[in-house]
Amino acid sequence: MKRFMTKKVLVVGVAVALVLGIGGAAFAYFTSTGTGTGSAPVATVSPLVINQIGGVPVYNSIIDGSAYQWSFAYNATGANDFGNEIILTKANQLLTDVTVAMGNFNSATDPSKGSLPVTLTIYKAGSGGLPGAFIGSDTVDVIPPATSTGYESTLPAPYGIANFNVTFDFTSQYLTLPSDVVYGISYDNSTVDTGLNVNLSYENPSVGSDTYPGYLYVSTGNGSDDSVGGPTGEITCSDVSSTFAQYSTASGNSGACGLAATPGPSNQIPGANLIPAVEFDATGVSDLYPGGPSVPINFSVTNPGAASAEVQTVTIKIAYDSNGNIETTANDPSTAVDGCSASWFEINGSYPSATLTLDQNLLPGTALSWVGAASISMPADSVDNQNACQGKNVGLLFSSN
Repeated sequence: MKRFMTKKVLVVGVAVALVLGIGGAAFAYFTSTGTGTGSAPVATVSPLVINQIGGVPVYNSIIDGSAYQWSFAYNATGANDFGNEIILTKANQLLTDVTVAMGNFNSATDPSKGSLPVTLTIYKAGSGGLPGAFIGSDTVDVIPPATSTGYESTLPAPYGIANFNVTFDFTSQYLTLPSDVVYGISYDNSTVDTGLNVNLSYENPSVGSDTYPGYLYVSTGNGSDDSVGGPTGEITCSDVSSTFAQYSTASGNSGACGLAATPGPSNQIPGANLIPAVEFDATGVSDLYPGGPSVPINFSVTNPGAASAEVQTVTIKIAYDSNGNIETTANDPSTAVDGCSASWFEINGSYPSATLTLDQNLLPGTALSWVGAASISMPADSVDNQNACQGKNVGLLFSSN
Protein backbone atom coordinates (compact mmCIF):
# COMPACT_ATOMS: atom_id res chain seq x y z
CA MET A 1 0.00 0.00 0.00
CA LYS A 2 1.35 3.47 -0.92
CA ARG A 3 1.48 5.92 1.93
CA PHE A 4 2.56 9.55 2.23
CA MET A 5 5.26 9.72 4.88
CA THR A 6 6.99 12.53 6.81
CA LYS A 7 8.85 15.37 5.18
CA LYS A 8 12.21 13.72 5.96
CA VAL A 9 11.28 10.58 4.05
CA LEU A 10 10.15 12.56 1.02
CA VAL A 11 13.71 13.73 0.37
CA VAL A 12 14.71 10.16 -0.39
CA GLY A 13 11.66 9.65 -2.49
CA VAL A 14 12.46 12.50 -4.83
CA ALA A 15 15.50 10.74 -6.21
CA VAL A 16 13.47 7.67 -6.94
CA ALA A 17 10.80 9.76 -8.63
CA LEU A 18 13.35 11.32 -10.98
CA VAL A 19 14.47 7.91 -12.15
CA LEU A 20 10.90 6.68 -12.63
CA GLY A 21 9.55 9.99 -13.85
CA ILE A 22 7.81 8.87 -17.00
CA GLY A 23 4.42 10.19 -18.03
CA GLY A 24 3.97 12.93 -15.46
CA ALA A 25 4.09 13.27 -11.69
CA ALA A 26 5.00 10.40 -9.42
CA PHE A 27 4.39 9.94 -5.70
CA ALA A 28 7.04 9.04 -3.19
CA TYR A 29 6.28 5.97 -1.09
CA PHE A 30 7.63 3.03 0.84
CA THR A 31 6.14 -0.40 0.29
CA SER A 32 4.28 -1.81 3.27
CA THR A 33 1.99 -4.59 4.37
CA GLY A 34 -1.10 -4.36 6.53
CA THR A 35 -4.17 -6.08 7.90
CA GLY A 36 -7.71 -5.04 8.76
CA THR A 37 -11.23 -6.25 9.49
CA GLY A 38 -14.73 -5.50 8.21
CA SER A 39 -18.19 -6.96 8.24
CA ALA A 40 -21.26 -7.56 6.08
CA PRO A 41 -24.32 -8.23 8.24
CA VAL A 42 -26.67 -11.01 7.22
CA ALA A 43 -30.32 -10.03 7.60
CA THR A 44 -32.67 -11.92 9.85
CA VAL A 45 -35.94 -13.02 8.29
CA SER A 46 -39.01 -11.18 9.53
CA PRO A 47 -41.40 -13.30 11.60
CA LEU A 48 -44.18 -14.79 9.52
CA VAL A 49 -47.73 -13.67 10.26
CA ILE A 50 -50.41 -16.38 10.51
CA ASN A 51 -54.08 -15.42 10.51
CA GLN A 52 -57.26 -17.40 10.49
CA ILE A 53 -59.26 -16.59 7.37
CA GLY A 54 -62.65 -17.34 5.91
CA GLY A 55 -64.70 -14.80 7.81
CA VAL A 56 -68.48 -15.07 7.59
CA PRO A 57 -70.83 -12.08 7.98
CA VAL A 58 -72.32 -11.54 11.44
CA TYR A 59 -73.80 -8.20 10.33
CA ASN A 60 -74.21 -6.90 6.78
CA SER A 61 -76.02 -3.86 5.42
CA ILE A 62 -73.89 -3.50 2.26
CA ILE A 63 -75.79 -3.55 -1.04
CA ASP A 64 -74.79 -3.63 -4.70
CA GLY A 65 -72.50 -0.68 -5.46
CA SER A 66 -74.65 0.54 -8.34
CA ALA A 67 -77.71 0.79 -6.07
CA TYR A 68 -76.45 3.48 -3.68
CA GLN A 69 -78.45 6.71 -3.93
CA TRP A 70 -77.79 8.23 -0.51
CA SER A 71 -74.69 8.94 1.54
CA PHE A 72 -73.61 10.81 4.63
CA ALA A 73 -71.30 13.82 4.06
CA TYR A 74 -68.87 14.63 6.86
CA ASN A 75 -67.74 17.96 5.44
CA ALA A 76 -71.27 19.31 4.91
CA THR A 77 -72.52 18.30 8.34
CA GLY A 78 -69.46 18.95 10.48
CA ALA A 79 -69.37 15.31 11.56
CA ASN A 80 -66.20 13.67 12.78
CA ASP A 81 -67.59 10.28 13.85
CA PHE A 82 -70.60 8.46 12.41
CA GLY A 83 -71.98 4.99 13.04
CA ASN A 84 -74.68 2.84 14.54
CA GLU A 85 -75.56 0.40 17.31
CA ILE A 86 -76.10 -3.05 15.85
CA ILE A 87 -76.86 -6.61 16.89
CA LEU A 88 -74.60 -9.36 15.53
CA THR A 89 -75.98 -12.79 14.74
CA LYS A 90 -73.68 -14.42 17.30
CA ALA A 91 -71.92 -13.32 20.47
CA ASN A 92 -68.33 -14.17 21.43
CA GLN A 93 -67.18 -14.31 17.81
CA LEU A 94 -63.59 -13.54 16.86
CA LEU A 95 -63.67 -10.50 14.56
CA THR A 96 -61.74 -10.77 11.29
CA ASP A 97 -62.63 -7.60 9.40
CA VAL A 98 -65.12 -4.77 8.90
CA THR A 99 -65.95 -3.31 5.47
CA VAL A 100 -67.42 0.16 4.95
CA ALA A 101 -68.94 1.26 1.64
CA MET A 102 -67.91 4.79 0.69
CA GLY A 103 -68.54 7.17 -2.18
CA ASN A 104 -66.42 9.97 -3.60
CA PHE A 105 -68.19 12.93 -5.21
CA ASN A 106 -65.08 14.75 -6.38
CA SER A 107 -63.94 14.64 -9.99
CA ALA A 108 -60.34 14.71 -8.80
CA THR A 109 -58.37 14.07 -5.63
CA ASP A 110 -55.37 16.29 -4.92
CA PRO A 111 -52.45 13.80 -4.84
CA SER A 112 -50.23 16.33 -3.07
CA LYS A 113 -52.35 15.95 0.06
CA GLY A 114 -51.69 12.24 0.20
CA SER A 115 -53.97 9.61 1.66
CA LEU A 116 -56.79 10.17 4.12
CA PRO A 117 -56.66 8.15 7.39
CA VAL A 118 -60.08 6.59 8.06
CA THR A 119 -60.63 4.89 11.43
CA LEU A 120 -63.22 2.28 12.35
CA THR A 121 -63.75 2.02 16.12
CA ILE A 122 -65.84 -0.56 17.96
CA TYR A 123 -67.36 0.00 21.40
CA LYS A 124 -69.53 -1.88 23.80
CA ALA A 125 -73.10 -0.60 23.73
CA GLY A 126 -73.65 2.35 26.05
CA SER A 127 -76.93 3.97 26.98
CA GLY A 128 -79.26 5.40 24.35
CA GLY A 129 -77.30 4.14 21.37
CA LEU A 130 -74.09 5.91 22.38
CA PRO A 131 -70.66 4.26 22.56
CA GLY A 132 -69.70 2.54 25.79
CA ALA A 133 -66.33 0.99 26.66
CA PHE A 134 -63.72 0.87 23.91
CA ILE A 135 -63.14 -2.56 22.30
CA GLY A 136 -60.77 -1.91 19.40
CA SER A 137 -60.03 0.13 16.29
CA ASP A 138 -58.19 0.01 12.98
CA THR A 139 -57.06 2.77 10.64
CA VAL A 140 -56.71 2.55 6.86
CA ASP A 141 -55.02 5.17 4.68
CA VAL A 142 -57.49 5.78 1.86
CA ILE A 143 -56.88 7.49 -1.48
CA PRO A 144 -60.43 8.07 -2.75
CA PRO A 145 -60.92 7.19 -6.43
CA ALA A 146 -61.95 10.14 -8.57
CA THR A 147 -65.29 10.35 -10.36
CA SER A 148 -65.48 11.11 -14.06
CA THR A 149 -67.26 14.38 -13.25
CA GLY A 150 -68.02 16.22 -10.06
CA TYR A 151 -71.45 15.77 -8.53
CA GLU A 152 -72.51 19.38 -9.09
CA SER A 153 -72.64 18.78 -12.85
CA THR A 154 -74.64 15.57 -12.65
CA LEU A 155 -77.53 16.34 -10.30
CA PRO A 156 -79.96 14.67 -9.83
CA ALA A 157 -79.02 11.03 -9.14
CA PRO A 158 -76.64 9.28 -9.52
CA TYR A 159 -74.59 12.39 -8.72
CA GLY A 160 -71.40 11.12 -10.38
CA ILE A 161 -70.32 9.09 -7.35
CA ALA A 162 -67.31 6.76 -7.43
CA ASN A 163 -68.34 3.96 -5.05
CA PHE A 164 -65.70 1.81 -3.36
CA ASN A 165 -65.21 -0.31 -0.23
CA VAL A 166 -62.70 0.14 2.58
CA THR A 167 -61.81 -2.97 4.61
CA PHE A 168 -60.43 -2.77 8.15
CA ASP A 169 -58.37 -5.82 9.16
CA PHE A 170 -58.80 -6.94 12.79
CA THR A 171 -57.30 -10.43 12.50
CA SER A 172 -54.16 -9.58 14.49
CA GLN A 173 -56.11 -8.00 17.38
CA TYR A 174 -58.06 -11.12 18.40
CA LEU A 175 -61.19 -9.22 19.38
CA THR A 176 -64.12 -11.24 20.67
CA LEU A 177 -67.28 -9.17 20.31
CA PRO A 178 -70.48 -9.17 22.34
CA SER A 179 -73.69 -9.42 20.34
CA ASP A 180 -74.59 -5.74 20.83
CA VAL A 181 -71.94 -3.20 19.72
CA VAL A 182 -71.63 0.40 18.59
CA TYR A 183 -69.26 1.30 15.76
CA GLY A 184 -68.00 4.68 14.59
CA ILE A 185 -66.36 5.73 11.32
CA SER A 186 -64.13 8.77 11.75
CA TYR A 187 -61.97 10.91 9.47
CA ASP A 188 -61.13 14.57 8.88
CA ASN A 189 -62.71 15.02 5.47
CA SER A 190 -61.43 18.57 5.03
CA THR A 191 -57.77 17.56 4.83
CA VAL A 192 -57.85 15.65 1.54
CA ASP A 193 -61.17 15.38 -0.20
CA THR A 194 -64.36 17.27 0.61
CA GLY A 195 -66.43 14.86 -1.46
CA LEU A 196 -65.83 11.66 0.51
CA ASN A 197 -69.02 10.22 2.05
CA VAL A 198 -70.15 7.05 3.82
CA ASN A 199 -72.69 5.25 1.65
CA LEU A 200 -76.12 4.49 3.10
CA SER A 201 -78.48 1.59 2.51
CA TYR A 202 -81.99 0.99 3.80
CA GLU A 203 -82.99 -0.32 7.22
CA ASN A 204 -83.02 -3.94 6.13
CA PRO A 205 -79.60 -5.51 6.84
CA SER A 206 -79.27 -8.94 5.22
CA VAL A 207 -77.44 -10.25 8.31
CA GLY A 208 -77.97 -9.04 11.87
CA SER A 209 -80.20 -6.17 12.94
CA ASP A 210 -80.28 -2.67 14.46
CA THR A 211 -80.72 -2.21 18.19
CA TYR A 212 -82.68 1.02 17.75
CA PRO A 213 -84.16 1.19 14.23
CA GLY A 214 -84.22 4.74 12.93
CA TYR A 215 -81.48 6.03 15.21
CA LEU A 216 -77.81 6.39 14.36
CA TYR A 217 -74.72 7.53 16.23
CA VAL A 218 -72.98 10.77 15.23
CA SER A 219 -70.46 13.10 16.83
CA THR A 220 -70.32 16.56 15.27
CA GLY A 221 -68.42 19.81 15.32
CA ASN A 222 -70.02 22.74 13.56
CA GLY A 223 -72.26 21.78 10.68
CA SER A 224 -72.60 23.91 7.57
CA ASP A 225 -76.03 23.01 6.22
CA ASP A 226 -78.69 24.83 8.25
CA SER A 227 -77.22 23.87 11.62
CA VAL A 228 -74.51 24.86 14.06
CA GLY A 229 -73.45 21.48 15.29
CA GLY A 230 -76.10 18.83 15.58
CA PRO A 231 -76.87 16.59 18.52
CA THR A 232 -74.60 13.76 19.54
CA GLY A 233 -76.32 10.41 19.65
CA GLU A 234 -78.91 10.70 16.88
CA ILE A 235 -79.37 12.42 13.55
CA THR A 236 -82.36 13.31 11.44
CA CYS A 237 -82.97 13.76 7.73
CA SER A 238 -82.65 17.23 6.28
CA ASP A 239 -82.36 18.78 2.82
CA VAL A 240 -78.94 20.15 1.94
CA SER A 241 -80.38 21.70 -1.19
CA SER A 242 -83.60 21.49 -3.20
CA THR A 243 -82.15 18.66 -5.28
CA PHE A 244 -79.99 16.74 -2.85
CA ALA A 245 -81.24 15.21 0.39
CA GLN A 246 -79.03 13.37 2.83
CA TYR A 247 -78.58 12.68 6.50
CA SER A 248 -77.87 15.91 8.31
CA THR A 249 -77.29 17.07 11.87
CA ALA A 250 -80.04 19.67 11.88
CA SER A 251 -80.50 20.81 15.47
CA GLY A 252 -83.78 20.75 17.34
CA ASN A 253 -85.00 17.49 15.81
CA SER A 254 -85.49 14.13 17.46
CA GLY A 255 -87.06 10.83 16.60
CA ALA A 256 -86.59 8.30 13.82
CA CYS A 257 -84.91 9.41 10.62
CA GLY A 258 -86.67 8.44 7.42
CA LEU A 259 -86.98 9.72 3.88
CA ALA A 260 -90.01 11.84 3.19
CA ALA A 261 -92.79 10.19 1.21
CA THR A 262 -92.04 12.25 -1.88
CA PRO A 263 -90.94 11.25 -5.41
CA GLY A 264 -87.28 10.37 -5.66
CA PRO A 265 -84.90 7.86 -7.24
CA SER A 266 -86.49 4.69 -8.56
CA ASN A 267 -85.16 2.59 -5.67
CA GLN A 268 -86.14 5.05 -2.96
CA ILE A 269 -88.45 3.61 -0.33
CA PRO A 270 -90.69 6.41 0.98
CA GLY A 271 -90.41 6.68 4.74
CA ALA A 272 -87.66 4.05 4.97
CA ASN A 273 -84.81 4.59 7.40
CA LEU A 274 -81.27 4.82 6.10
CA ILE A 275 -78.26 3.15 7.75
CA PRO A 276 -74.53 3.04 6.99
CA ALA A 277 -73.50 0.32 4.55
CA VAL A 278 -71.22 -1.81 6.72
CA GLU A 279 -70.28 -5.49 7.00
CA PHE A 280 -68.82 -7.22 10.09
CA ASP A 281 -67.09 -10.58 9.49
CA ALA A 282 -66.08 -13.11 12.14
CA THR A 283 -63.99 -16.27 11.96
CA GLY A 284 -65.48 -18.68 9.50
CA VAL A 285 -65.94 -21.67 11.77
CA SER A 286 -69.38 -23.19 12.09
CA ASP A 287 -70.85 -24.25 15.41
CA LEU A 288 -69.29 -27.24 17.16
CA TYR A 289 -71.40 -29.92 18.85
CA PRO A 290 -70.40 -32.99 20.88
CA GLY A 291 -70.25 -35.74 18.32
CA GLY A 292 -70.92 -33.28 15.50
CA PRO A 293 -68.94 -32.93 12.28
CA SER A 294 -65.51 -31.34 12.06
CA VAL A 295 -65.44 -27.76 10.83
CA PRO A 296 -62.57 -26.27 8.81
CA ILE A 297 -59.86 -24.00 10.15
CA ASN A 298 -58.61 -21.97 7.20
CA PHE A 299 -55.57 -19.75 7.58
CA SER A 300 -53.05 -17.64 5.70
CA VAL A 301 -49.30 -17.21 6.17
CA THR A 302 -47.84 -13.80 5.26
CA ASN A 303 -44.20 -12.82 4.82
CA PRO A 304 -44.02 -9.10 5.72
CA GLY A 305 -40.24 -8.88 5.37
CA ALA A 306 -37.84 -7.85 2.60
CA ALA A 307 -36.35 -11.33 2.13
CA SER A 308 -37.84 -14.64 1.07
CA ALA A 309 -38.84 -16.99 3.89
CA GLU A 310 -39.45 -20.70 4.06
CA VAL A 311 -42.45 -21.99 5.98
CA GLN A 312 -41.92 -25.67 6.67
CA THR A 313 -44.70 -26.44 9.14
CA VAL A 314 -47.62 -24.74 10.84
CA THR A 315 -48.88 -26.00 14.19
CA ILE A 316 -52.43 -25.25 15.35
CA LYS A 317 -53.04 -25.66 19.05
CA ILE A 318 -56.11 -25.32 21.27
CA ALA A 319 -55.54 -22.48 23.73
CA TYR A 320 -55.99 -23.38 27.40
CA ASP A 321 -55.02 -22.09 30.84
CA SER A 322 -53.03 -23.76 33.61
CA ASN A 323 -56.16 -25.65 34.69
CA GLY A 324 -56.74 -27.09 31.25
CA ASN A 325 -59.80 -24.92 30.51
CA ILE A 326 -60.16 -23.34 27.07
CA GLU A 327 -59.31 -19.69 26.56
CA THR A 328 -61.74 -17.81 24.33
CA THR A 329 -58.88 -15.47 23.38
CA ALA A 330 -55.57 -17.27 22.91
CA ASN A 331 -52.79 -16.36 25.38
CA ASP A 332 -55.23 -14.51 27.64
CA PRO A 333 -55.87 -16.56 30.81
CA SER A 334 -58.49 -14.04 31.93
CA THR A 335 -60.75 -15.40 29.17
CA ALA A 336 -60.58 -19.01 30.40
CA VAL A 337 -63.95 -20.78 30.66
CA ASP A 338 -64.22 -22.64 33.94
CA GLY A 339 -65.47 -26.18 33.42
CA CYS A 340 -64.89 -26.26 29.64
CA SER A 341 -61.96 -28.62 29.20
CA ALA A 342 -59.69 -28.13 26.21
CA SER A 343 -59.31 -31.93 26.09
CA TRP A 344 -62.83 -32.13 24.69
CA PHE A 345 -61.62 -30.66 21.40
CA GLU A 346 -59.34 -32.04 18.71
CA ILE A 347 -57.38 -30.55 15.81
CA ASN A 348 -57.28 -32.92 12.85
CA GLY A 349 -58.27 -35.71 15.22
CA SER A 350 -55.60 -35.07 17.85
CA TYR A 351 -55.28 -33.13 21.11
CA PRO A 352 -54.07 -30.54 21.91
CA SER A 353 -52.53 -29.68 18.55
CA ALA A 354 -51.79 -30.79 15.02
CA THR A 355 -48.81 -29.94 12.81
CA LEU A 356 -49.20 -29.45 9.07
CA THR A 357 -46.25 -29.90 6.69
CA LEU A 358 -46.29 -27.05 4.15
CA ASP A 359 -42.73 -26.65 2.75
CA GLN A 360 -43.47 -23.46 0.87
CA ASN A 361 -41.28 -20.49 0.01
CA LEU A 362 -42.87 -17.09 0.52
CA LEU A 363 -41.50 -14.19 -1.49
CA PRO A 364 -41.22 -10.81 0.26
CA GLY A 365 -44.59 -9.20 0.91
CA THR A 366 -46.62 -12.20 -0.23
CA ALA A 367 -49.13 -14.51 1.44
CA LEU A 368 -50.36 -18.04 0.89
CA SER A 369 -53.69 -19.42 2.06
CA TRP A 370 -54.50 -22.94 3.16
CA VAL A 371 -58.15 -23.92 2.92
CA GLY A 372 -59.37 -27.32 4.09
CA ALA A 373 -55.99 -28.42 5.46
CA ALA A 374 -57.10 -28.38 9.10
CA SER A 375 -60.28 -28.81 11.09
CA ILE A 376 -61.53 -28.80 14.67
CA SER A 377 -64.05 -31.17 16.20
CA MET A 378 -65.71 -32.02 19.50
CA PRO A 379 -65.72 -35.84 19.70
CA ALA A 380 -68.50 -37.65 21.55
CA ASP A 381 -66.15 -39.84 23.60
CA SER A 382 -66.63 -38.01 26.90
CA VAL A 383 -69.20 -38.77 29.59
CA ASP A 384 -68.71 -35.35 31.22
CA ASN A 385 -71.28 -32.59 31.33
CA GLN A 386 -70.05 -30.15 28.67
CA ASN A 387 -72.66 -27.43 29.19
CA ALA A 388 -69.98 -24.94 30.27
CA CYS A 389 -68.75 -24.82 26.67
CA GLN A 390 -72.08 -23.73 25.18
CA GLY A 391 -71.90 -20.46 23.25
CA LYS A 392 -68.16 -20.06 23.85
CA ASN A 393 -65.36 -19.34 21.42
CA VAL A 394 -62.44 -21.80 21.39
CA GLY A 395 -59.17 -19.87 21.09
CA LEU A 396 -56.52 -21.19 18.71
CA LEU A 397 -52.74 -20.68 18.63
CA PHE A 398 -50.82 -20.73 15.32
CA SER A 399 -47.05 -21.17 15.08
CA SER A 400 -44.60 -21.97 12.29
CA ASN A 401 -41.02 -22.96 11.65
